[in-house]
Amino acid sequence: MAQEFNPVLYPPPCYSPPSNEMQLNPSTMQSVNYPQEYLRPKHFSREPNIQNVGSSKIDSIRIMRNYEINNPMQPYCDSFFEQLHVGGIIRVDGVSSDNKKGRIHFNLLMRNPEDIFLHINPCFDQRELVLNTKSKGKWMKEERYPLALQNDSKFTFTLFFHESHTEIHLNEKKYSFKHRLPLDGIQKLQLHGSCILSYISIRPFGAIE
Repeated sequence: MAQEFNPVLYPPPCYSPPSNEMQLNPSTMQSVNYPQEYLRPKHFSREPNIQNVGSSKIDSIRIMRNYEINNPMQPYCDSFFEQLHVGGIIRVDGVSSDNKKGRIHFNLLMRNPEDIFLHINPCFDQRELVLNTKSKGKWMKEERYPLALQNDSKFTFTLFFHESHTEIHLNEKKYSFKHRLPLDGIQKLQLHGSCILSYISIRPFGAIE
């Protein structure tokens, strides 16, 4: 039986990608459980070094990373470096435009281009927040809520992924959306519309039960 210990992880060097691409924040790396197969993000130039103290055996590790993008270009659309899991968190900061008829489109796209896991649509013209899923090219039943966001104001969207639902925070307002498609099929984050984005943070793993 392998002896338990905490390996010492050294963040690997990585080049500086263009400002519109996701950048790794090595300071967030932690040692936790991870499958033995290690998938290397495209901005890593080599595998991380692991210092093994004594004769202990490493069974598995997880390198926990936050992907952070400052002032992303719009429209924004990019694939996740790692698959989203239960406990994952996505945060988006920005400022809504002064267009009273504007809309913001926040989509979690699936591997199948005809599917959208979650569509979040603040509609300023209707003063509503619309949540929905697209499956096999067809929109499912909408969920509509009063919009807790004004024109020309700062906003923070935070998504917490649970086993059966996604918890959505828009500033101080909370919503819950039951999953209609499998979480492990999410491939891309897409953002566009009547807003200026200032920050995106993606944490694929987490500790939500």
